[in-house]
Amino acid sequence: MNKAIKYIFGIFGTLVLAVIGNGLWELSKPGFQFIGKWTIELMGYLFLNFKDDIYKRASDGFHEYPSLFLMIMFIIVIATLYQMLITKHPQVRDKQTKWSMIISDFMRSKNGYYVTCFISISAIAFLYIFIVKYNYINQIVTYSEKSIRIVSPFINEDERILLKSEFARIKDTADFYSFKNHLESIAKINNLELGELNKF
Repeated sequence: MNKAIKYIFGIFGTLVLAVIGNGLWELSKPGFQFIGKWTIELMGYLFLNFKDDIYKRASDGFHEYPSLFLMIMFIIVIATLYQMLITKHPQVRDKQTKWSMIISDFMRSKNGYYVTCFISISAIAFLYIFIVKYNYINQIVTYSEKSIRIVSPFINEDERILLKSEFARIKDTADFYSFKNHLESIAKINNLELGELNKF
């Protein structure tokens, strides 16, 4: 009986935590969007082709590159952890080479600490920028394809194909906003509402 009660309370607690987590996400969502927008603006300022690359990749449509990249990163982490466990084995530890001992001593030193921190922070920053970038790419693809579907009943087939071709041929920021203005002009003529898209 006690086990059944604990099981029920466990399920109930999990549901409550899920609801709380969802509520916290909704409250913090505007903040994350602001940080993401600021990040893209900063990267666009530091790297001239950063924004152009976003719109160019969006024209490729949805693809599995982000999932594949994260899977590769996961495999690398697992392989690294496995290698660390193997190196702790007495068979390996007792036969350390002079080079491995130098590396080990360096990693324990003050400079090794700073190098480790630098690599860790760089890796986290890279993954963060990667996630923000591809999140916005997906937003662009969703907005563009949905907008084409919205205006499709009010244009002929040739115009619809032209819009899809125009989207597929996007090479930079200017091309995208030219395409977006084209969509908005069609929507305005036919009193249609298109989805919202953050401007960067």
